[in-house]
Amino acid sequence: SVADAVKRGVPTAKALARPPPPLDEAAVADALRSQLAEWPEEIVAETVDDVLAGLRQKRAQLAGARRVFDAVDGGSEQLDVAALERLGVLEALRAYLADKDRPFLGICLGLQLLFASSAESPGVRGIAAVDGSVAKLAPPEGCAVPHMGWNEALSTKASPLFLPRARYYFVHSFALERCDPAWAAACTDYGGQRFVCAVADGRRAACQFHPEKSGPPGLDLLR
Repeated sequence: SVADAVKRGVPTAKALARPPPPLDEAAVADALRSQLAEWPEEIVAETVDDVLAGLRQKRAQLAGARRVFDAVDGGSEQLDVAALERLGVLEALRAYLADKDRPFLGICLGLQLLFASSAESPGVRGIAAVDGSVAKLAPPEGCAVPHMGWNEALSTKASPLFLPRARYYFVHSFALERCDPAWAAACTDYGGQRFVCAVADGRRAACQFHPEKSGPPGLDLLR
C-alpha cells in the first residue's frame, strides 16, 4: 500500500521535515540531578554521563540519517500522489529537500516525484524540487512499454554515486520528458528515446532504475 511505501521511505513527516534540535546538555544534566537528588552522587554522575552519551549518539544518527524514497507500490508503477499529500509526506519532503546538503536518494517513482508534474497523475502537483516534467514512454522504434530489463546509463556530470558508464535494471512506463540540466546526472536510451535516468545536486540524488536489482553497480551505489 501507499502507507507501507511511505513507512519504508520516510520515517515520519516531522523527523523528515526538520533537523534534530540542539542538545542542551547542561539542562539535561540539571533535570536528571533534580530527579535523582536522593541518590548517591556516584550513581547520579554515572547516570548523567550515560544519558548524555546516548543522546549525543542518537542526535548524530538523526543528523546524518539518509533518506531513501523508493515509491514502488506492490510491484505496480501506479502511485497515489494525492494520498501522499494528504498524509503530509510531500510537504515534509519539500522542506527536507530544500537543503542540498541533506542526504536523499529517490528510486524509480521516488525520482519522478521530485518534479512538479507527471502524466501519470494529471492535475496533482509533485514535490517540485527539480524543474521538469514526466511523460509516458513513447519509444520511436516501437519497443514494448513498460521498459523492463537491463540498460546502459551514461553519466552526464561528475557524481560520487553514478559510474561514468554502467548497466542497471529498469522497470517503468513513465520517464523524464524534461529536466533541469543542472540536475541531470545520467541518461539512457530505450528504443531510440533518450531520457535522463538519474539526477543529482549536492547530497540529493535519484534514479529511474533500480539499484537494488542491478547487481554490483547498484549495490555500490546504495552503499
